[in-house]
Amino acid sequence: MNQFVEKHCRNQAKAVLPVSKATMKALQARDWPGNVRELENAIERAVISSRGAMLDLGDALPEPGPPLAAEPAGGAGGRQTLVQLEHDHIIATLERLRWKIEGDEGAAEVLGINPSTLRTRMRKHGIRRPAQ
Repeated sequence: MNQFVEKHCRNQAKAVLPVSKATMKALQARDWPGNVRELENAIERAVISSRGAMLDLGDALPEPGPPLAAEPAGGAGGRQTLVQLEHDHIIATLERLRWKIEGDEGAAEVLGINPSTLRTRMRKHGIRRPAQ
């Protein structure tokens, strides 16, 4: 974990931020179903958003979702297809961020993609912001 902190501090031209024991415990307690990439992305977001002298997780940790086997039926064997998972994940992220697509803490940044890519995927899936 420290190697990711060092890497992203260098990339952001920040002094290497120390990681508190509480932060380390929070990171180690997670399941990280997206493997090491998900962990690295969370650390990168924390480095970017940290304003103090210590690494602050803030909203960098994604909300844990239900295990894949518990997803609603949609495909063969009660499992969702990748297209369905992407659709649901985009909608969940947009709703959690109040449909903010780009900018600091926008859905595109959280999802780790370019805002134009997010808009393309939204069109592909027929995702539109609900009328208010």
